[in-house]
Amino acid sequence: MNIYTLFSRSLSVLIVSFGLCVLIPQTAVAQTETQIGRITYKLNEATKTAAVKSGDPTFNGEETIPATIQHNGKNYKVTSIENEAFQRYKAIGFSLPEGLETIGKNAFDKCWGLTKISFPSTLTTIEEAAFSGCINLQDVYFPNEGLTNLNASVFAGCTGLYKISLPASLKYLGRFVFNYCNKLKKIECRSKVAPNTETDFSFPSNVYDIYVPQDATGYDNRWSNGFGELPQKVLSVFKLTIPDFGHATFNWDKKYCLPKGVVAGTVTVSGRKATVDYVFNSGNGAIKANTPLLLKGAPGTYEVVESKLLLDNTTDVSGNLLRGTEGLTQSTGSTRYYVLTKKNGKFGFYYQNGTDGTSVNNAPNRCFLEVNTSSPVQGFSLDDNLTGISEIKNDIEADPTAPVYDLSGRRTTSKQRGIYIVNGKRIIR
Repeated sequence: MNIYTLFSRSLSVLIVSFGLCVLIPQTAVAQTETQIGRITYKLNEATKTAAVKSGDPTFNGEETIPATIQHNGKNYKVTSIENEAFQRYKAIGFSLPEGLETIGKNAFDKCWGLTKISFPSTLTTIEEAAFSGCINLQDVYFPNEGLTNLNASVFAGCTGLYKISLPASLKYLGRFVFNYCNKLKKIECRSKVAPNTETDFSFPSNVYDIYVPQDATGYDNRWSNGFGELPQKVLSVFKLTIPDFGHATFNWDKKYCLPKGVVAGTVTVSGRKATVDYVFNSGNGAIKANTPLLLKGAPGTYEVVESKLLLDNTTDVSGNLLRGTEGLTQSTGSTRYYVLTKKNGKFGFYYQNGTDGTSVNNAPNRCFLEVNTSSPVQGFSLDDNLTGISEIKNDIEADPTAPVYDLSGRRTTSKQRGIYIVNGKRIIR
């Protein structure tokens, strides 16, 4: 009678039959790892991406994870943090890169010294218990777009957590997300539709303020505070229209987040050109109240949502020539005023119709350009490498293999309508 015994190994199978030993090699998938500084990465050769595997558990400073790393002359995009990568580490802060998409289970579990962490707008999923037991983490802020899933027990046991600001993109909150967060008082969720939750989901009884957008839907009794009250704190919503030439000025007396697909910047002038520095997007913090800006995005109507808890973007805008004063403003000297409009097929800042630039009647929530000059000109063309959305050819279809980037410079595969950069040109789809 034949005797057959099978021993399984990671790289081989040993078959014993009729007393003969045969070694049969199995196909093995090589796993490349590299250490750069304090951090070890796993590399995926096929996708040229990297996953953070671990770091230095004794390091007690602030750790910055890069967006890309280089190994043997090749670049790898950092897209994930593995399960338990930094579990029980001593670092007091982490800065996570744009391009990161997922954070694994228990990735920062019991990092008792952790006091702050910055999340990128590309992050979509945080797995179970990723930050559980981070007892010194007090404030958590997510960019307005990106995160969709916050899974079970992510912040469970964060006994020092006081407030958290959740993004407009959030779709799911798992069970026990905030269990034993005994100091949690303030929660903001900027989604107009309540994220899905389990039937037994609830907030800790110590939560006092829950902020949700005006006219939001789906926030049922699972979103009640410690007094059994449904959200009573309302975040204002402003309906903003961007016209056919893809730009609009905006000024609001509320702190707010830019909607997805819209960028904003300050304006200066040189010669007869107005130049825009786009320093704000939906992923880099809240814009302070009463900050006059020029917005750019695909033509259409957007909902701009107020934020009460999100950290301010502290970019210096002191050189900005835009003003948001509502109503009539009149010059008493060499100052001239210009409004954003389109003339002779070109858009820029020009004298308001019926004026010589010495006065302007500014509509609510709009801005005008204020220029002090001894030699007044009738207008400034906008130096934005974009002469009208309707004149742009759609190069995505012309070259479907070309990489596509959004206006923030991030590579994207989005099929949504909007303005993108392809082959160095701005296009509309």
